[in-house]
Amino acid sequence: MKNSLLGWLVLWAIFTGTVNAQDAEPEQPVTVDSTGITLSAMVDENTVPLNRTVTLTLRLQWQGSLDRYQVHRFDNPIVQNLEIVASSSSNRVIQEGDQTIAIQDYRYTLEPTNLGMAYIEDVIIKYTDNSDERSYTLRSSRIPVKIVDPVAEPGSKSWILYLFIGIMVIAAGMFVIISRQKMIADKARIKAAQAAAPDPLEQILLQEMKIHIDLDDAHTDVGAVMSHLSRIARTYIAEKYQGPAFKSTTTELINWMHEKDLDDRMIKDIELLLKHADLIKFSGHTGDRQIMDQSYVRLESLLRRQLNPESLNESQDNADQEAV
Repeated sequence: MKNSLLGWLVLWAIFTGTVNAQDAEPEQPVTVDSTGITLSAMVDENTVPLNRTVTLTLRLQWQGSLDRYQVHRFDNPIVQNLEIVASSSSNRVIQEGDQTIAIQDYRYTLEPTNLGMAYIEDVIIKYTDNSDERSYTLRSSRIPVKIVDPVAEPGSKSWILYLFIGIMVIAAGMFVIISRQKMIADKARIKAAQAAAPDPLEQILLQEMKIHIDLDDAHTDVGAVMSHLSRIARTYIAEKYQGPAFKSTTTELINWMHEKDLDDRMIKDIELLLKHADLIKFSGHTGDRQIMDQSYVRLESLLRRQLNPESLNESQDNADQEAV
C-alpha cells in the first residue's frame, strides 16, 4: 500500500515538473498581427462646427496585464485644418468573463481653423513585447473631418446678426434685380421709340432727359440723376457707335473711344460725366447739385452738337479763333 502511494507521488512530481518546464519555455517568434494588440483611431464627431472641438482617441488594447507590452513614446498626430489644444492619456484594465483586457487611451482635443475638410494623418506607434523583447509597429488610418458653419452659443444673440445679414443680402439681391430690369426696360423703351419714329437717337435721348429729369425739383436725388445721365451717355455710345458701353468700366470705355478716334470734345465730356457718376455710385456720397447741373448741361450740349453737325463745326471754329 505504501509502495503504491509512493509510486503515485513520484508520478505526480514528474508530471508537475514537466508542465512547469513547458510553461517556462520562451515564446516563439510572432508577427505583428499575432501579438494580440490592436490600435484603433476614432473621433467623437465626423462633422464639427467651426466654433466647437473634436476629440481624437487613439486606443491600444490587448489581452493580459498592462505590463505585457511597453509602448514607446510617439509624436502628436499630424493634423490639417486643425490645431491640437489639449491632450491626455489613461490606462485601465477590465474583465471580460475570465479574460483580462488592458486598455491604453491617448486623447487629443482638436480645434478647427477654417471651414472645409480637415484631416488627421495616420499615426505610427512602436511597442515592445516584454516577454521576448521584440519590437513591433502599428499604424492607424487617416481620418477625415468636415468643418461646417459655426453654431450659436448657448444664450448668444448672434442669430440676430445672421438675420440682419440675411436681410441685407436679400435686399441687395432685389436691388440688383430691379436695377437690371430697369436698365433692360430703358433700353427697350429707347429701341421702341427709335422703331416707332424716325427721330434721330440724339433727339430721343434729349427727350428722355427732359421727361425724366427735373433740375428745378429741390428734392431731386442727385445720385439717381447722375446714374440716369450715365446710363443715357452709355446708351448713346452703344447705339451710335456700337461701343462696349455696358460691358466696360469708364476707363476701358474712354480708351475704346480714343482707339476709334471719336471727337475729342465728346470724349472729354463723357469722361467727366461718367467719372462723377462713378464717384457717387461707389463712394456712397450723396453728390453735389452743382456737379449734377453741370453734367446735365454737358450731356445736353453734347447731344445737341451731335444732332446738329453745323453747330459742332461752328463751336470748333470759335474754339480755334479763341485759341489764336
